Amino acid sequence: MGTAFLVGHVDKHIDVLVTEGRVAVLKPTATSAAAPIASGGALAMLDAGHQALFTDDPVEAAKPEIIAVSATQQAARLAWRVPRLEFAATPLREVVAMFNRHGATHLALDPALDDLRLSGVLRADDVDSLLLVLKNEFGIASTAGSRSEITLRRP
Repeated sequence: MGTAFLVGHVDKHIDVLVTEGRVAVLKPTATSAAAPIASGGALAMLDAGHQALFTDDPVEAAKPEIIAVSATQQAARLAWRVPRLEFAATPLREVVAMFNRHGATHLALDPALDDLRLSGVLRADDVDSLLLVLKNEFGIASTAGSRSEITLRRP
Protein backbone atom coordinates (compact mmCIF):
# COMPACT_ATOMS: atom_id res chain seq x y z
CA MET A 1 0.00 0.00 0.00
CA GLY A 2 1.28 3.46 -0.85
CA THR A 3 0.10 7.01 -0.68
CA ALA A 4 -2.37 8.52 -3.12
CA PHE A 5 -3.81 12.02 -3.05
CA LEU A 6 -5.39 14.62 -5.28
CA VAL A 7 -4.59 18.34 -5.14
CA GLY A 8 -6.87 20.92 -6.70
CA HIS A 9 -6.52 24.70 -7.04
CA VAL A 10 -9.56 26.67 -8.20
CA ASP A 11 -9.85 30.42 -7.78
CA LYS A 12 -8.22 31.11 -4.43
CA HIS A 13 -8.97 27.73 -2.88
CA ILE A 14 -6.76 24.68 -2.57
CA ASP A 15 -8.01 21.26 -1.62
CA VAL A 16 -6.10 18.12 -0.81
CA LEU A 17 -7.94 14.78 -0.85
CA VAL A 18 -6.13 11.72 0.50
CA THR A 19 -7.37 8.40 -0.85
CA GLU A 20 -4.60 6.13 0.41
CA GLY A 21 -2.03 6.42 3.19
CA ARG A 22 -1.20 9.61 5.09
CA VAL A 23 -0.14 13.04 3.80
CA ALA A 24 1.39 16.03 5.59
CA VAL A 25 0.49 19.41 4.12
CA LEU A 26 3.37 21.75 4.89
CA LYS A 27 3.80 25.46 5.22
CA PRO A 28 5.95 26.94 2.45
CA THR A 29 9.54 27.19 3.63
CA ALA A 30 13.03 27.68 2.22
CA THR A 31 14.49 24.83 4.33
CA SER A 32 14.58 21.14 3.52
CA ALA A 33 11.38 19.15 3.13
CA ALA A 34 11.91 17.19 6.38
CA ALA A 35 12.53 20.19 8.64
CA PRO A 36 9.00 21.67 8.65
CA ILE A 37 7.38 18.46 9.98
CA ALA A 38 9.93 18.09 12.78
CA SER A 39 9.48 21.73 13.78
CA GLY A 40 5.68 21.55 13.78
CA GLY A 41 5.41 23.11 10.32
CA ALA A 42 2.61 20.87 9.04
CA LEU A 43 -0.62 22.74 8.32
CA ALA A 44 -2.50 19.44 8.35
CA MET A 45 -1.90 15.70 8.68
CA LEU A 46 -4.45 13.88 6.57
CA ASP A 47 -5.31 10.20 6.63
CA ALA A 48 -7.04 8.37 3.79
CA GLY A 49 -10.66 9.42 3.45
CA HIS A 50 -10.05 13.02 4.52
CA GLN A 51 -9.83 16.31 2.70
CA ALA A 52 -8.30 19.63 3.73
CA LEU A 53 -9.66 22.86 2.25
CA PHE A 54 -7.34 25.87 2.24
CA THR A 55 -7.34 29.37 0.91
CA ASP A 56 -4.17 30.50 -0.82
CA ASP A 57 -4.07 33.54 1.49
CA PRO A 58 -0.98 32.96 3.72
CA VAL A 59 -2.77 34.02 6.92
CA GLU A 60 -5.96 32.05 6.30
CA ALA A 61 -4.13 28.97 4.97
CA ALA A 62 -2.98 28.18 8.51
CA LYS A 63 -6.62 27.30 9.37
CA PRO A 64 -7.63 24.54 6.97
CA GLU A 65 -11.06 22.96 7.11
CA ILE A 66 -10.65 19.18 7.40
CA ILE A 67 -13.58 16.96 6.48
CA ALA A 68 -14.21 13.24 6.14
CA VAL A 69 -14.99 12.12 2.58
CA SER A 70 -17.03 8.97 1.97
CA ALA A 71 -15.87 6.25 -0.42
CA THR A 72 -18.70 7.23 -2.78
CA GLN A 73 -17.58 10.87 -2.77
CA GLN A 74 -13.96 9.83 -3.35
CA ALA A 75 -14.97 7.68 -6.31
CA ALA A 76 -16.92 10.58 -7.82
CA ARG A 77 -13.95 12.95 -7.40
CA LEU A 78 -11.59 10.45 -9.03
CA ALA A 79 -13.93 9.44 -11.85
CA TRP A 80 -11.90 11.47 -14.35
CA ARG A 81 -9.20 8.78 -14.14
CA VAL A 82 -11.49 6.12 -15.66
CA PRO A 83 -11.87 6.35 -19.43
CA ARG A 84 -15.27 6.78 -20.97
CA LEU A 85 -15.94 4.60 -23.96
CA GLU A 86 -18.05 6.14 -26.70
CA PHE A 87 -19.81 4.02 -29.30
CA ALA A 88 -21.60 5.10 -32.49
CA ALA A 89 -23.11 2.09 -34.25
CA THR A 90 -20.06 0.12 -33.11
CA PRO A 91 -20.08 -3.65 -33.64
CA LEU A 92 -20.51 -5.48 -30.34
CA ARG A 93 -17.28 -7.46 -30.93
CA GLU A 94 -15.39 -4.11 -30.81
CA VAL A 95 -17.29 -2.95 -27.72
CA VAL A 96 -16.43 -6.21 -25.94
CA ALA A 97 -12.76 -5.86 -26.95
CA MET A 98 -12.65 -2.31 -25.48
CA PHE A 99 -14.17 -3.42 -22.17
CA ASN A 100 -11.77 -6.37 -22.01
CA ARG A 101 -8.77 -4.02 -22.41
CA HIS A 102 -9.88 -1.81 -19.53
CA GLY A 103 -11.55 -4.09 -17.00
CA ALA A 104 -10.88 -6.97 -14.66
CA THR A 105 -13.92 -8.86 -15.97
CA HIS A 106 -13.40 -10.73 -19.23
CA LEU A 107 -16.35 -10.72 -21.61
CA ALA A 108 -16.79 -13.62 -24.04
CA LEU A 109 -19.14 -13.09 -26.97
CA ASP A 110 -21.21 -15.58 -28.93
CA PRO A 111 -19.97 -15.04 -32.52
CA ALA A 112 -23.60 -14.74 -33.67
CA LEU A 113 -23.67 -11.35 -31.87
CA ASP A 114 -20.42 -9.97 -33.37
CA ASP A 115 -22.11 -7.50 -35.72
CA LEU A 116 -24.84 -6.22 -33.39
CA ARG A 117 -24.42 -2.40 -33.30
CA LEU A 118 -24.26 -0.39 -30.09
CA SER A 119 -24.33 3.39 -29.57
CA GLY A 120 -23.77 5.24 -26.29
CA VAL A 121 -21.24 6.30 -23.70
CA LEU A 122 -20.18 4.10 -20.78
CA ARG A 123 -17.38 4.12 -18.22
CA ALA A 124 -14.72 1.54 -19.03
CA ASP A 125 -15.07 0.01 -15.55
CA ASP A 126 -18.88 -0.23 -15.66
CA VAL A 127 -19.52 -3.69 -17.09
CA ASP A 128 -22.80 -3.89 -15.14
CA SER A 129 -24.28 -0.99 -17.13
CA LEU A 130 -23.19 -2.59 -20.40
CA LEU A 131 -24.85 -5.87 -19.39
CA LEU A 132 -28.04 -4.03 -18.43
CA VAL A 133 -28.20 -2.19 -21.78
CA LEU A 134 -27.59 -5.41 -23.69
CA LYS A 135 -30.31 -7.21 -21.72
CA ASN A 136 -32.93 -4.46 -21.88
CA GLU A 137 -32.35 -3.26 -25.44
CA PHE A 138 -31.31 -6.44 -27.23
CA GLY A 139 -32.44 -9.34 -25.03
CA ILE A 140 -28.86 -10.56 -24.59
CA ALA A 141 -28.25 -12.82 -21.61
CA SER A 142 -25.05 -12.83 -19.58
CA THR A 143 -23.78 -15.94 -17.83
CA ALA A 144 -21.04 -15.73 -15.22
CA GLY A 145 -18.29 -18.31 -15.62
CA SER A 146 -15.12 -18.98 -13.72
CA ARG A 147 -12.27 -16.52 -13.21
CA SER A 148 -14.29 -13.34 -13.69
CA GLU A 149 -15.56 -14.28 -17.14
CA ILE A 150 -19.01 -13.41 -18.43
CA THR A 151 -20.41 -14.94 -21.61
CA LEU A 152 -22.86 -12.92 -23.72
CA ARG A 153 -25.42 -14.81 -25.80
CA ARG A 154 -29.00 -14.79 -26.97
CA PRO A 155 -31.26 -16.78 -24.60
